Amino acid sequence: MLRGGFSIALLLCGIGGTLFFRGADADTPQVTAQSSGALEEIIVTAQKRTENLQQTPISITAITGDTLLQQGVTNLESVMEQTPGVAFRSFGPGQTEIEMRGLESEGGTSPTVGFYLDETALTGPTGSQNGKVVIDPNLFDLQRVEILRGPQGTLYGAGSMGGTVRLITNPPDLTGFSAKTQASVSKTEGGGWNHAENAALNVALVPDILAIRLVVSNDYDDGWISRIVANPFPLETNPNPACGAFYGCTRGNVLGAHVTAVHPRANDLDRTSARLAILYKPVDGLSIDLTLLEQKLAAGGYSLFDTNPGTYAHYQPVDFPERIDDEFSLLSLVIKYQLQDFEITSASARWYCRISSVGDHPVSSVEDHLIS
Repeated sequence: MLRGGFSIALLLCGIGGTLFFRGADADTPQVTAQSSGALEEIIVTAQKRTENLQQTPISITAITGDTLLQQGVTNLESVMEQTPGVAFRSFGPGQTEIEMRGLESEGGTSPTVGFYLDETALTGPTGSQNGKVVIDPNLFDLQRVEILRGPQGTLYGAGSMGGTVRLITNPPDLTGFSAKTQASVSKTEGGGWNHAENAALNVALVPDILAIRLVVSNDYDDGWISRIVANPFPLETNPNPACGAFYGCTRGNVLGAHVTAVHPRANDLDRTSARLAILYKPVDGLSIDLTLLEQKLAAGGYSLFDTNPGTYAHYQPVDFPERIDDEFSLLSLVIKYQLQDFEITSASARWYCRISSVGDHPVSSVEDHLIS
């Protein structure tokens, strides 16, 4: 979250499976410009077939990777902010819950918004008690983001009652060699310097047959919330019976309390990710795509501050860091075979997500999500 300042960007150049059939027009989706100054044509695959965005008969928002790059958008929250009909609540990266059409999901209940990376479903498990948070991947080198509003259970399962979010990555290019890098630096008001470095490398090992694509990213956001420890911690005012069942209705005067420790910029974030994709087309009509994604996210604290007294600070009775650690690993295999009238696609994946979060008391909670 940037609260002012400036930014500078530099562009240097578990096992499961699904099987479905796609219509005849199943070429690789691409984004093209009709002519200079004309509207850009966006091709989407929201209905499991390639079609023009304007001809897709569902409520959908599609944002191309070029648009994300031009706007400097690198996280999922920024995409949700500019999408109509979508709401979200977040305690920081990796702690985001998406809502569509007013349908929300709490911990222990079924998710209402599907979340996909290419053909892999990354929707949170029903039994997760940490809410239906989704991974927050770096959006560098994406082909596009598709946000489908309204029930999508026919194609995307029971966890898509409110809608589905799809992140479509750039596949390996079989035609040759390419590379691109991006670096940015910014300053947060009330915090320090932020930076991000991204790079993508594509190599056609055997032209038109075998290619690999490697994408690596690292970004660091300095914190802007202070963690303040007060001891003794002021008790609430207006005790019973004025507050009914609650001990106090009004928070004690934390500004007048004795401060024992101050930790500035406590909600800093460091995120590192790497994605390796291998595309193999041994014969016409057959393609085999193997993808490996690893991401690690470490945050010094939640991006939450106390509305009372309203300063950008969080007050604690004990000096205990509220650290968040998020590890995500994905291995997916997508096999496509194009016949004369339709395409057969098989998508299998295994992904693992481990989220460790600590509250403002010395009690930690760890959730392991393993889909197999």
